[in-house]
Amino acid sequence: MCKKEAIVDSSPCVKNEISLRYDDERKQAEKKRLKRGCIDEIITNTKQKNLLPAECVIDKCMIRQRQKRNVFVLNPHAGHSSPLSSAEPDIIATLIQMDKMRHSLTPSQSLKLINSMIRDSSSV
Repeated sequence: MCKKEAIVDSSPCVKNEISLRYDDERKQAEKKRLKRGCIDEIITNTKQKNLLPAECVIDKCMIRQRQKRNVFVLNPHAGHSSPLSSAEPDIIATLIQMDKMRHSLTPSQSLKLINSMIRDSSSV
């Protein structure tokens, strides 16, 4: 993955983080106005924290629009979310643990393991 692809991949997460931080600032201020340049400060701090270059532009209007619509976190991809997204961390942790034990699995064994984990979790 080249540097530009990494920036594009991390950009939606950074925008979500900026939106959430801006919402927190607005809630802390209650009915008072925020200080001038507050959004710019949040954007630069978050970009520095996530190691995004200065060339990566995040528009202030987009952050304000999310605030106006009351939508702070956007899904970085269009369409449906994976039904396995809740089980994915457990599956990956199990596969990593199997690798650390030097017990390699074939793809068919991995699928059998994942299916058994899903079957066991749904019955609980």
